[in-house]
Amino acid sequence: MRTSTFLFSSFIPLFAGLFIYSCESDRYWSNPHDPNTDLLPEDWRPKNLIILNNSDNEFVIHWEYDRENIGGFQLESKKDNEDWEIENAFINKSLRKLIVQFNGTPLDSMDIDYRIMAYAGSNQSAYDTTIINENAVKIVGVDYDLDSMHISWEKYLLNDFDYYQILSSEDSLGIKTIIDTIFQIDVTSLLIDEYNPLKENWFWSRTVTETGKGFIGEGRTNIVESAPNPIDIVSVEYDLTKMMVTWEMSDDLDFASYELLGPDNQSMKFTTSRYDTNFITNDFDPLKENWYSIKVTDYWGLDSTGEGMTNDIDEPPNSISIISIEYQITPLQMTISWESSPDWDFLSYKIQYSDTYSGERIDIDVISEIETTTYDILEFDPTIERWYWLVTTDHWGQSTFSDGYRVYDEPPSQGMLHPIIFDDGSFFIKWKKNLDEDFAFYRLFESGVHNNNIPTEIYSTVNKTDTSFTVTNIESNDYRYYQVIYEDIWGAQTPTNIENGISYKRFYKTFGGPKNDVGTSIKEISDGGYIIGGYTKSFGSGSNDALILKIDADGNEQWLKTFGGVHNDRGHSIQETNDGGFILIGTTNSYDNGSDIWLIKTNSEGVEEWNQVYGGTGTEEGYSVQQTYDEGYIITGYTNSFNNESFDIYLIKTASDGTEEWSKSIGREGIDKGYSVQQTYDFGYVICGITASLSNEYDSDIWLVKTDSNGEEIWTQAFGNISNDYAFMVKQANDNGFIIVGYTEIFGGENEDIFLIKTQNDGQIEWNRTFGGNGIDHGYSIINTIDGGYMIIGFTESFGGGNKDVWLIKTDSNGIEQWNQNIGQDRIDHGYSVQQTNDGGFIITGYTKSENNYDDILLIKTDPLGNTQLDN
Repeated sequence: MRTSTFLFSSFIPLFAGLFIYSCESDRYWSNPHDPNTDLLPEDWRPKNLIILNNSDNEFVIHWEYDRENIGGFQLESKKDNEDWEIENAFINKSLRKLIVQFNGTPLDSMDIDYRIMAYAGSNQSAYDTTIINENAVKIVGVDYDLDSMHISWEKYLLNDFDYYQILSSEDSLGIKTIIDTIFQIDVTSLLIDEYNPLKENWFWSRTVTETGKGFIGEGRTNIVESAPNPIDIVSVEYDLTKMMVTWEMSDDLDFASYELLGPDNQSMKFTTSRYDTNFITNDFDPLKENWYSIKVTDYWGLDSTGEGMTNDIDEPPNSISIISIEYQITPLQMTISWESSPDWDFLSYKIQYSDTYSGERIDIDVISEIETTTYDILEFDPTIERWYWLVTTDHWGQSTFSDGYRVYDEPPSQGMLHPIIFDDGSFFIKWKKNLDEDFAFYRLFESGVHNNNIPTEIYSTVNKTDTSFTVTNIESNDYRYYQVIYEDIWGAQTPTNIENGISYKRFYKTFGGPKNDVGTSIKEISDGGYIIGGYTKSFGSGSNDALILKIDADGNEQWLKTFGGVHNDRGHSIQETNDGGFILIGTTNSYDNGSDIWLIKTNSEGVEEWNQVYGGTGTEEGYSVQQTYDEGYIITGYTNSFNNESFDIYLIKTASDGTEEWSKSIGREGIDKGYSVQQTYDFGYVICGITASLSNEYDSDIWLVKTDSNGEEIWTQAFGNISNDYAFMVKQANDNGFIIVGYTEIFGGENEDIFLIKTQNDGQIEWNRTFGGNGIDHGYSIINTIDGGYMIIGFTESFGGGNKDVWLIKTDSNGIEQWNQNIGQDRIDHGYSVQQTNDGGFIITGYTKSENNYDDILLIKTDPLGNTQLDN
């Protein structure tokens, strides 16, 4: 701590050069008021304590005091947070200043606080106060410009004026310095040319009266100069040759300069012109960011940097797509077309090609005119695949590629050959018109047995509208195949579908009335026509009546006969007899006792010659009849009249007039039924049907029974597996074995599939086949075909376009499918009976649902491949 010496003297005026210290700062000397010892009234307090620096090691402490009846003054000091200490306890009451000397400099003691106490007696004292005299003059303005700082104060209004002292300090509470003394009362301002506006410059006016009293007014400082307002870059733009940077103009009055800072903060431009607010450079790269900012500096050296900005990075050029590549024949020319580039920095288009999409690309040409959007190529072969691209490049070397455009002259558009119509010995052929611009020829080819199945061109034309041709002198039952080739000028060809020219009779016909009518059996007869057996509810005298329908060779009805009474009567199987008449087997409920087997014999005109009813007191139904070698008839069905009311196969042999010769009931304890019988080459008989007697654990099985000529059982065979299996027809095969058709619920899938079984002549199975899909598929009739294979008729729910369609399946001798045809419309179509006709085709009957939802008899004639007129 400092060592101080006190000197006492009268108050004298102090001039410029003395320092005045505040009494209220933590850093400087102060005279804080202590309420605990403040016992005298406020007007007893010393006032306006100031401390002036007299020399490097000497302070002068001044105060003011107006009362005379005072005991004296006491000086106290305090360092940092220590207690107050008495520096001088006995100061004469007449003194108003005190000199304090230090061994060091005043700055060594800047952490010491001082205060003056006035006392009147024991415990009667008052400390100094900082209350400003009401007559004190205050500073009213501290302003500056680039050249000087202007200080102004109020005018002193009393008559005892002596002079103004203008005091200054860097801090409102810091050391004060007298900078000037003004002796004219009307002078209330001062200009100084040494100042620093970058910090506070505090000023006070101390008025000294003629009596030597001095009092300080309220101080004021300047507004500290701040950094200039930051200036922002407003744009960074460029064209093909230059980049221009533009910034805001500074509105600071003390503006000095701009400095443009560029990439990597390097100085790009320096200017002292306030109005110079842009920069242009030819050295720039628009493919990357070029950041710029402005540093603005004022007169005082303060600076600020505004928001930077960069250019928009130049995007690669827009990819320009090839719109089209078109070529013409005369003159030979290919034109590539594209859209115009929208890019302002466009440089060029380049056309490239390659023989493959991923192959090496070869430049064709470079086009620098932006408005040019087509390019012609005069040498090309459109039948060879080639790919083209358009490369767009900008001024900066960036390029984009279009999608590849494939040029390949496709073969002529797919044509269509319409189904061929046969009429009056000619095939009428018609095809779809070709609409291609490069059309050259239609070429019509024919093949068939007559030319060893070698396609031969029989007609050609260059006339695009000529789309028909007639082949004459076609014999009956002929197959020919036709195809049209479309050819373009480049030699490319497109074939149409192949269509059959068929001179077979084919038709798809229905017969019926307002109710249900069903065909169950059909045969081709000796006059070339057809006979259908079945039943009808539309015609006759009762409920269902048995029916015989005679059809000519062209599928036209010749006559229809019904048989029956008031109850339910049906025909199930028909055959032409040796005398040219017909035999029909079925079931009647109109005669005798309940349901009986009914055999009807007619002449060739369908006129009944006789009928016979067979049965007992139970139920009998007849399903199959065949004329035997002795001109009699063999019949099968089932009966429950003779075996404790359980159904058995019923086998009946009659004479030529229908008189029963013998009958057999064949069965076991369960249900057994017969659906088909045929006389075998050994004059015995074979029967197929179902049995539930031999499958105690499961449902029905297929049952094959062989008898001698007297109906005595020789052997039986059952076929089947878990669930139901049904057989509806058996035929003796060419090898003396047997072929059986029906359906199975287990073989072939989860649904019901057609079941085909081939056995040896002793009933031992050789093979079996199933046919079907995801729906229900049944087989009802089978025949031996002239080629040694088999033909199956039934229906399919798995294939075709309707709910159920007639299904015709042709197999070889091993049951392997050769082809199949599903025939039908958008309703239900069932096939029950099929026979191969003399022309090698097939005749089919069954039923189809009519538009009024009743059944109509269905008659279908196909060619040898199952095609019918419905296909056309």
